[in-house]
Amino acid sequence: PPDVQLAALEERARALAASLHGESDNQLVGDEEEATADIVNPRAELVEVRQEALALTQIACPDDIFQLGRASVLLAQAYLDAGMPQPAIRHAKRAESLLRTEAGRQEAARLLPTALLTLAKALAEQATLLDAANKGKSRRGDASLLFCQAAEAFCAALSACQEVFGRRHPECCVILRGWAQMAVR
Repeated sequence: PPDVQLAALEERARALAASLHGESDNQLVGDEEEATADIVNPRAELVEVRQEALALTQIACPDDIFQLGRASVLLAQAYLDAGMPQPAIRHAKRAESLLRTEAGRQEAARLLPTALLTLAKALAEQATLLDAANKGKSRRGDASLLFCQAAEAFCAALSACQEVFGRRHPECCVILRGWAQMAVR
């Protein structure tokens, strides 16, 4: 059943993400540890797992807008971690749209700043890539537009975070740090 498969994929994705971010080197055990040893690119594997999780979410709970938004955010984050900002932008925008339609639901409101932060980081990363590709060329307008969109997304993420968590919440610091990192590029 899709629900059982989805739960197994979520557990696998959590283990992959934890190992990628250095949270724990010993979190994978048994068959999962052997499977991870065979992975050439764990970031690509995480993207695959998140893609499959989104597909299963669409099958298992097609009417649960929050779950679809959550799966889209997680896939966007996986793409961003894998260095693929273009698909991350697309999925983060979809997640933002889905979560905004569920604004009355507390879980959606709490996840919206994360979706907006992921969107902002993806836009900034794509702008940086475009800017580097266009060095010395006259076509810098696309990168500038993306930087402006990223700044707007950072602002929206900060606003949503302050609305949900309050002005002094640590999550606001994460958003401000990302914004500052974009500004110094």
